[in-house]
Parts: sequence; C-alpha cells; structure tokens
Amino acid sequence: GQDIPTMPSYKDALGSRSTEVDFIGAMRNISIQDRNDEAEQTEDDDSGFTSPASRASHNKLWSTFMPLFRAGRLSLTCVIDFPYRDYGTHPGCLNLSLDQALLERMYVFKADDNELERYSLHAHSLERWRSRVTAIQDRARSISGVNIRRCVRTRENDRFEEAELYGEDVLPHTKYLRENWRKHFRDGQREDIEWRWRERPKKLPKFDRSSSERYQEVLAVLEYAAKAREATEYYFETTRRDETQRRMRGAPVATAAAADEDEGDVVLVEKVEAIGLCIAVGDYESLPQLDKALPDSRAFVERLASRPRCLGYECSNPTETNLLTFLKRLMRELSSSPPSMLIIFYTGHVVREAGSGELCMLPTDFPASDLDPLSRDLDGALTLSSLVNIWKNAFKKQAPRVLLLVDGCRTVVPVQGQQGGGCVLPEEWSICVCRRTSGSETAPEQSYMQTILMDQNEGMFAPGQSLWEVLSRLRDQAPAEMLVELQRQEDLPEAYSLSGVKGFRSRVQDPEDQDQDQEEDQEEEQDQEANRRYDDVADTERQVRRRTG
Repeated sequence: GQDIPTMPSYKDALGSRSTEVDFIGAMRNISIQDRNDEAEQTEDDDSGFTSPASRASHNKLWSTFMPLFRAGRLSLTCVIDFPYRDYGTHPGCLNLSLDQALLERMYVFKADDNELERYSLHAHSLERWRSRVTAIQDRARSISGVNIRRCVRTRENDRFEEAELYGEDVLPHTKYLRENWRKHFRDGQREDIEWRWRERPKKLPKFDRSSSERYQEVLAVLEYAAKAREATEYYFETTRRDETQRRMRGAPVATAAAADEDEGDVVLVEKVEAIGLCIAVGDYESLPQLDKALPDSRAFVERLASRPRCLGYECSNPTETNLLTFLKRLMRELSSSPPSMLIIFYTGHVVREAGSGELCMLPTDFPASDLDPLSRDLDGALTLSSLVNIWKNAFKKQAPRVLLLVDGCRTVVPVQGQQGGGCVLPEEWSICVCRRTSGSETAPEQSYMQTILMDQNEGMFAPGQSLWEVLSRLRDQAPAEMLVELQRQEDLPEAYSLSGVKGFRSRVQDPEDQDQDQEEDQEEEQDQEANRRYDDVADTERQVRRRTG
C-alpha cells in the first residue's frame, strides 16, 4: 500500500515526521479530554498543577530530568502558551471561565536523539489569558507553579501519550503552598504565591523560602529556554497559532477560527535544517520485485530523523498518481518554512529515455511494455524534469538547496539509455545517480549506494564526513558494473555535513556566566540591604511621628 502523508491539524493524532508543534498540541488536547472524561472519578483538574492533597509528589521525573539538563543532553523543541482554567470537580478547583483563565506555558524537551520520549515542563502564571501581551518574552515572567510530565510512544509513527496519569509537582516545593495556593489567589495575595523569576529570582514566594535549591534548578531551565528565543539559528518565533500555521503549513489566516485562539499560541518552534523525502518502490506490478528497497528507505529515513533538527517523510510503493500527489503536497506545505537542505532519496527501478537521455524513476504501476522499444517518452515515469518543476512551483519565494540521491543499484532492466541530457539543473540542485549497467538480471541483496551512504564510519551520517566527500568516494570506488553520475552545484558547499547539524542543547554554566551571576547576586544583596535600611528609617520616622503627634 501507499504511505501518502498529509500534514494534520492541531488536534489530530500525529506521527514523528510531522511538526513538533502539532504532535505536542495533539498530545495536550487528547490528555485534557481524557482527564475531563475521568474528572468525576479522579477529581482531577485540567492541567495537573498543584494537585489535591491526596496526590503525592515523589520528584522521580525531576530527578531524572535535571541530570540530563546539567549534562547538556536536552534540547528545547517548542514552546506553547495556552489558557489554564483549573477545571475539575474537586471542591478546591477554581473552575475559571475563559475570560478569567490564566496563562500557562509549556516547554517541550527532547533528550539526546530520543524520538520516543519527550519531557513537558508546565509553568503557571497569574496573567489573564485573554489579556496576554503580544511579545512572548514578556509573558510568564512571573510564575506561581511548575509541573513536569513525560510523554512516550512505542514507535516513531505513533502518537505521544502521557506516561503517567498525573503530572509531577516541581514548584511550589512546600506542601502547604501546593495545597493552599488557591486560597491565596482568591484573596488577592499574589506576592505570597508568585515568583518573579525574570526580575527578582532570589526573592522567593513567602511560604516557599526554604526551597532555594529547587528554585535555582528551575531558574536554570527557564533561563536556558529564554536564551533559545534569542538563538535565531535554531528557532523561529511566532505570536499566534495562525501565524505558525502559515509559516509551517502555508495555511491561510482564515483557518484559525476565533475559538481556536483559546486553544493556545505556539510561540517558539525549532528550525529544521534538513528534510528527507524518501521514495521506495519495490512491489512492481509488471517489473521484477525489489525486496530490499523499502527496508533501505526506512533505514535511511530513520538515520536522518535521528539527527538534530532533521525530519524524514516516506512514500512507499506509490503509483504514479500517488507519487505526484506526495511530492506536490509535501513541497507546497514545506514552502512556508523551507529547510536549509531538502534531500530527495529514491530507490527502485531507474532508466534513461533512449532519445533525450532523461532520467526516469519508475513507480509501482509503470507498465513493462513501455520499455520495449525504448525509443519514445516513457509515460507513467517520474522524470527529473518533472521533479524539478514540482520544486519550482512549490518554492517560489525561498527555495532550499536540493540533493537528489537516486539508487538504481538493483535495477534489472537490461536496456539503459544514454547518459546526460533531458534537464538543466537549477543552481540549487546537486544529484548523485547510481545504476547498474551490466551483470545478472537478478537483483543483488545489497545496494552499492546504500552500503556507502550508510557506512557507520565513513557514510553520510558519520562524524566529520562531508556530503561531497562521501559522494565522491561513492563515484571513485564504484565497481565496473556500476555507473555513478555525480553533479555538485556551487550552492552545496564542499564542507556541508549532516553530522555537523547541532541542536540548541542545555549546558553546564560557563565560568564567565557564573561570575556574572555572582555580580548580579551581589548587586541584589546590596539592593536588599538598601531596602532594609530604608524600611528601618521609615519605621523610625513613624515611631517619632506617633510620639510627637
């Protein structure tokens, strides 16, 4: 069957090769719905923050999360703001209306290259959701609580789901404040429960001042996330969900209804460096079968997706119609926020037209009768010219560089057209075509191209290996029965390396930053001392006035 992906909506159940924004948004919506359905039995609220007294907080997740953060093994994938209503049937729940709802910010983290697990950190503010400011750096500058959750899936195409029924409270740290923050909120005692982590990080909430170490840990995470916004090489910023839809999927403004605005704002998204469009054709209707084509494509896309800020999409055994639909739809959707590199990987039967020399990639329903004689245009094949035109029509404003990899190493069609001709490549395109020109008509077990590209030590994903270096080796070491056509355009730097693509990882604080923090601490202590002196003077003046009044 065909695997023709569509870019899903904010509420859909999504796979690993869709945007991080979408599947985390879906995870949250599904999670909330599940808990609302169970509310009468569990007495749960809508976000798990500051739970009823019956819920314990064991800090297991936090004790796992922080060592990963300190070791520089976490990267922020997206940030989403949404309304928090404290909805539930528990007597203490606030059950706020949307006009009264508070702003909650969710930070989503990935550990190393783990595509099966995410940590989501939820920071609660006392800001009104519908009165939120536009600038995202001015939101959630003061918070009243933090909880952490773990989201998992068993396979990369599955939906993320929360691993535990409840989130784990991180802040407030004291049991009293976790259980009584609502009372202080109702009484308007914000200073008792609010932490101004941006302006006064050392000034802790009144009833949580014995927990300075925990606050320092949370502060390090929040400051890292704040720096991510400034790391424009790694992230782009939006202020509304409809803007994110336009940038990531090309959706018009009208798709974001007013009601959707109360679902959330996707405010920060990790930039994608490279995206792979992998096409594998092995189950032919009238040509010899290629059993290893699909496993090789799967291995390629998994290896690519394991790299930081890289994604992969698959199209397996497509007909001509489905193949064109896959390419047109996906390139159009990627055009609103194109990656730096688009890698198109095809594995299947490959021929060249006898007359023009046009490169042709054959879909599963290509008729074998069209190959005899090989003297006219091949109807039903994907030509290189067609592929370039699809790219041109999709990326009209900002076009990514393209690397086309064509693996025809298992091609058993005995007649091959002449090399060259048929298509003038755009300056952004580089190609590498590998095809068999002689030998047995029995498809070999292992593809020569796949062997070179996927080599652990010297392949295209190996540390320190540039793409051009690997492709040159593929050409220079080709056996006699293989023909490798390699063309690099200037737009592909010789030193470009997928192993060099990095994420914006958490890190241990540099000594210079520690010195700066110490200076800031000293300044804050001086401010606090000045405030104490001012208070002492004011108290003395009041006492004098009472005595002389």
